[in-house]
Amino acid sequence: GAARGGLGPPPSKAGLPAPAARSAQSLHHPLARSVSLPIPAAPAARQPQPPPADDGFGNFDDDDFGDWATPEPEAPPSQRKTELLQPWERDGMVCVVEVERDPQQPAKVHLAPRFSNSTAQAFTSFVCKIAVPKHIGVTMGQLSGSVVLPHRGNSVTTPIDLENPVHKPGQTFKLQLRVEFMVGDQARNYAIPYRI
Repeated sequence: GAARGGLGPPPSKAGLPAPAARSAQSLHHPLARSVSLPIPAAPAARQPQPPPADDGFGNFDDDDFGDWATPEPEAPPSQRKTELLQPWERDGMVCVVEVERDPQQPAKVHLAPRFSNSTAQAFTSFVCKIAVPKHIGVTMGQLSGSVVLPHRGNSVTTPIDLENPVHKPGQTFKLQLRVEFMVGDQARNYAIPYRI
């Protein structure tokens, strides 16, 4: 009777399911299938950037340069005015004077006298001088030659720049050119007056 009423013998340890078996059974539980854990994505590998194309100037960037340069505006056309003074002639010596003025610089005058020879004999040792009032500044260039060929074969010229520091609108002044030359063995000289 004691055997029937007592607790039976303890179950055998061999009869207990192994922990591993329980774990395997839990993975097959219906609720276990409904849960899915997100797998973190591996960080994207940074792609190396290709080097900038070589432009032949060492791959300069904007920091290597200053401001953009632009062409200067075109200068306005010259307003210079020219006139020819009355030609002068004596014994075959002909003088024509071109006068040039710039309205932007009314105190300055540029002269370009041209000397030619209408005779059949050359004028040699040719010299030209100029006389102006004392207050007028004068700069005279070199003669283009010392021989004035016959039959107007050439023109001898010399540039002359005058500056009148006390110039007034409409004001004129007198000047005088003097030419000296030889015709054969004879010396000649002439004074040529002008008002400009």
